[in-house]
Amino acid sequence: MSQFVLLLFLLAGIWLHQGCSAAPPHEPGPTRIVCGLCEETDRFVRLQSHPNRPGGEASGRFAHPFRLSSEDWIPVLASIQVQTRAAALVFFSTKQPAAPAFSPAEVEYLSVTLSKAFAEAGPEEWVVFGLSQPGASGITEMTTGGWFLEGSNLHLVLANHRCPVSMPGVRDLLARDPLTPNTGRAFDLAVGPHQQVVKDAETLASLFGPTPWELAIDYRAVLLASVAPSEGPAKVRDEGGEPQAGGSKKLSIEESLALLKRLRDQGLITDADYDVKKKQLLDRF
Repeated sequence: MSQFVLLLFLLAGIWLHQGCSAAPPHEPGPTRIVCGLCEETDRFVRLQSHPNRPGGEASGRFAHPFRLSSEDWIPVLASIQVQTRAAALVFFSTKQPAAPAFSPAEVEYLSVTLSKAFAEAGPEEWVVFGLSQPGASGITEMTTGGWFLEGSNLHLVLANHRCPVSMPGVRDLLARDPLTPNTGRAFDLAVGPHQQVVKDAETLASLFGPTPWELAIDYRAVLLASVAPSEGPAKVRDEGGEPQAGGSKKLSIEESLALLKRLRDQGLITDADYDVKKKQLLDRF
């Protein structure tokens, strides 16, 4: 028993010592910047190849380029929620209520820059991003990750969320390779409608080399659901299946019909989806 307790303390020490300073398991490939807004002092969106990750240069599996308007990116980004942990250790932490992964200002920035970057992305390129903001303690916090389109699903690999970073070298590391995860599991994804976790990093092995969360999003279903939000707050569920509250913006009947028509005209939904949803909207009128 004493040996087991000693092992736990050893693992805890390793976890706390590593913090947000793990070295990347590989070197990322070259990057491309596609717009003036895409590279700013405290935030960026880039195209970057990662040969040693799924979808890197060797496989070229991504369905890029991909065109989604900045307006249509907003409900996709707003649908993503996370749960922070009250402690850094996976096995001794308490999950906080689900909250939006991105602030309104971050949603506005990402909706524009992701739309531009995906339109220029090649099949071997990730769309990576990094967001910095001052934390409550005055220490810079970073959110980093990457996106790609595979089939009909948008994939978000969220490596770090509000990760406190005080060392310039660590900030440079995460800026150079945004897919490098924080070694401490400080947050979980709260899985919402039309979303599915692809990778679950909650394993003992993750103590020594965690993999970032990967979320697959059926973006067409999210856009279709945004046409006529349900009455009352939407529900998302955490990894344990517990419902968590989240909000959704309500549209007028005129706005909903206009949005529905635009989605059909852009080929984001089928004619059948359009007819069914239009009838539902008119029946409610």
